[in-house]
Amino acid sequence: MPKATWKLSLIAAVAGVLLGLAFPPSALGGLAFGAFVPLLWVLSHPMTLGRLLWVGYVFGFCYHGVANWWVSSWQAEADPYLLLAGLALWVGHPIFFLVPLAATWWVGNRWGLQWGVRSFPVFWVAFEWLHSLGEIGYPWLLVGYTQVGNLFWIQAADIAGIWGASFLVLWANVALY
Repeated sequence: MPKATWKLSLIAAVAGVLLGLAFPPSALGGLAFGAFVPLLWVLSHPMTLGRLLWVGYVFGFCYHGVANWWVSSWQAEADPYLLLAGLALWVGHPIFFLVPLAATWWVGNRWGLQWGVRSFPVFWVAFEWLHSLGEIGYPWLLVGYTQVGNLFWIQAADIAGIWGASFLVLWANVALY
């Protein structure tokens, strides 16, 4: 793997860990306001679709692993099948996060970096909404949930739903970028 890919992968991993740490039960919800900035920086680099998919998977793997550590039930006397199902979820679920990242990458390649970055919150929130529907819906990792302990920011959820809160957090990341 080229050296540049390792560097981008490491930065994507840091972004994933920061975002994962922003979720309850930690009191670090403020991390969500900057967690996507390293990922946006990674997306600003020219790369092939294959490299994008790799660094996106690394981001999703770290994000999912930190935010959902409890799903695998790493506890004494845990059901071994639950542990295996949690590990399968940890390995497989990050593939879903590639959808909004690939859409952002495509817009950035087609219409320029600024449009790609500005479209990121729209694609991510649309992905969150679609990903929460149906039998295989997974509504646990919505970015808006990082603000559960922040009474000022979570008020957006009262007006626009959890997706509105997600959008504001993501737009703050775009503004910081």
